Amino acid sequence: MADTDTRNGRHVLITSVQNNAVDVIAAKIAQLNSSHIRPVRFVSEKIIADTNRFVQYDLANLLERFHLTHAEQLEEDEIEKFAQFADCRQRLREFVLTGTDPDVMRAEHSELLMLERNTSKLIKQLVDIFIRVYKPNVFLCTVASALNITAPEGLLSDCYERWASVLLDEALMLPEAVLITMLSRFQNSCSTLNGDSKQLPPSSTAPMSG
Repeated sequence: MADTDTRNGRHVLITSVQNNAVDVIAAKIAQLNSSHIRPVRFVSEKIIADTNRFVQYDLANLLERFHLTHAEQLEEDEIEKFAQFADCRQRLREFVLTGTDPDVMRAEHSELLMLERNTSKLIKQLVDIFIRVYKPNVFLCTVASALNITAPEGLLSDCYERWASVLLDEALMLPEAVLITMLSRFQNSCSTLNGDSKQLPPSSTAPMSG
């Protein structure tokens, strides 16, 4: 599907309920080795410490190297912004992967919080530049991320309407309300629902009212 659509100049969103399912899809896209597909994956930095993930297309990883891989297509100030992001993310990653050491001083904690805030402010600018230069045409993420990044203040609030196709994997695991929201959000896209009867059904828990 992705290869056919991108050959015809279409943009595709491929989404699933679980991150590990998105990992599998990303790995399969890599195996296609298609010159037409320029994938990018949106994933929460909360799972950055998971070293078993397929990370080749992760947005943050692409942004971190973008000033090196696409320097010829960037302005000097843009290169500087990407380099700043790479430095901040490297330091944040070191902190996440090593954990909170009891000996870390309060000042260092403050610096880490400042790094996180500065990185967050840069992200929207960098994503806009990235999309302009890299021109991704296949977007990978979980259903939750898809709704977040296309919300009014989301990273892709300005461009998601160009997606011609939306593939919902593990569709049987989606609660009806979420499915309706997805179909409504991407009502101008051709949506394909994929799933099987052996998947776990959607579930939610809530405290009982007394």
